[in-house]
Amino acid sequence: KINWFGKFCTDPVPQVRCAWVRVAGDWCLNLWERMDHETRLIPYVLHGFGDPSPLVQAAAMEFVEKIGKQYESEKKEDLKDTIYYLPEDRALPKGEFLKGPLGYLPPPFTGRPGLGEREVVSANMKALLYPLLAELKVWTDHNRAASARLLRTCFIMSEVKITQHTHRIVPTFVQVVSDVSIT
Repeated sequence: KINWFGKFCTDPVPQVRCAWVRVAGDWCLNLWERMDHETRLIPYVLHGFGDPSPLVQAAAMEFVEKIGKQYESEKKEDLKDTIYYLPEDRALPKGEFLKGPLGYLPPPFTGRPGLGEREVVSANMKALLYPLLAELKVWTDHNRAASARLLRTCFIMSEVKITQHTHRIVPTFVQVVSDVSIT
């Protein structure tokens, strides 16, 4: 079995990777039954955030922002309380988020992801987490590094909601760090 979608993500030509991020992003926005496929497609779009090419990173950022805005417009009623009672959760000026205690986000992030973006990733974290943590334990450096970059993106996008998964994340991190064959 060959994962052709995964092959597109790791193609040596940046234009191919960028085109794939755009296709996967477009499917997340426009497929008829997109909610059924979102869990399968969103990792490919998020993978673009860790790509070495700024072209692919920009395409990933563009489509995640569009997906987030679409989520906000479709789920207005569900997000009403968050928007009303926690207006700072809705949005901060792009530079304001970087003034926090860490003060740094990796490219292509220029500030805090929007509410819809954070909600979409958080909603898919349970499905994303198991394969990502399993990939951290493999012996090939390339797969582990790609998994770590995607996990970093998920951490940034999920923010505080990632804490509900720490019971899975921490043991995996301990196992990976203590495994001599991996390090």
